[in-house]
Amino acid sequence: MFGNYARTFRPDTATGRNLLGESTTVRLGKGLEGGARLELLEGRVYVSASAYDITQTGQNKGVGPVVNAINAIWDDPVLNARDPSYAGNATTGGTNESQTLHATGYEIEIWTNLTPSWTLLAGYGNNNNEVGETDVATLGYLAVHQPEWGRLAAADSAVAASIRPQLTIIDDYKRDAVPGAARGRSYKLNANLFTRYTFKDGAAKGFLVGFGMFYRSPSVLNSTIQNGVARTLRGSSKIEFDGRLGYNYRIGSKVRARTQLNIRNLFDKEYYDEVNFAATRYAAPRSYSLTTSLTF
Repeated sequence: MFGNYARTFRPDTATGRNLLGESTTVRLGKGLEGGARLELLEGRVYVSASAYDITQTGQNKGVGPVVNAINAIWDDPVLNARDPSYAGNATTGGTNESQTLHATGYEIEIWTNLTPSWTLLAGYGNNNNEVGETDVATLGYLAVHQPEWGRLAAADSAVAASIRPQLTIIDDYKRDAVPGAARGRSYKLNANLFTRYTFKDGAAKGFLVGFGMFYRSPSVLNSTIQNGVARTLRGSSKIEFDGRLGYNYRIGSKVRARTQLNIRNLFDKEYYDEVNFAATRYAAPRSYSLTTSLTF
């Protein structure tokens, strides 16, 4: 059994402020992970599973339109003709908000070495990364002052007509200031499989061959809340195959060595990685690397 708990802190590194003047860039993190590893068949099979829950604050979000609408109400000429003191309520903080990101998921891994020659490794991960709590300061401010604006509008039709456009902006903002938007560049599923066979006798003794596969589900390019519902645009999925060819040998009586050719993107498939909603990049073509390792 294993587990891990961590808390992180990064101080204010920018000038982002909410309408109350509070920093929106202080990063606070909290992570919890736990799992188990099971050994079977006298060490020839390992199965491990883990789950995690990670929360981070301090992701900035611009809320300029609603802050401008709030100040437009306080500075409204019709309202201030009745009572000029309302202009003194205009906010002097900023137009940013802090979002809380919440990631949960689990991972499963299986490793087998059922024979001295053959090894198999497989893994699967499931991840959900989205915005949790959001716009706390702005929503709290509205909860305090919106009832007052409603009373002012109800008491005077001229005030109601004058601030109605701003109240509409605020209502639209509140409808969409809810959690659920997916985190950009995150992906829900990933899986990998790798197998290797080492020849122990015969003419091919010492040689090894390996083959691997990696899969990633479509990543999030853009995610917004529209009419209170999360709407997410995703890119394309990615699957890549890798190959290995190596040779095990000895240098003297005490040193074991392996020279191995690694081939990435084995079939030289052309594909693109979507960076975000507006940008893509050409993924790496087939590439080779040669490594040698020594064990004393």
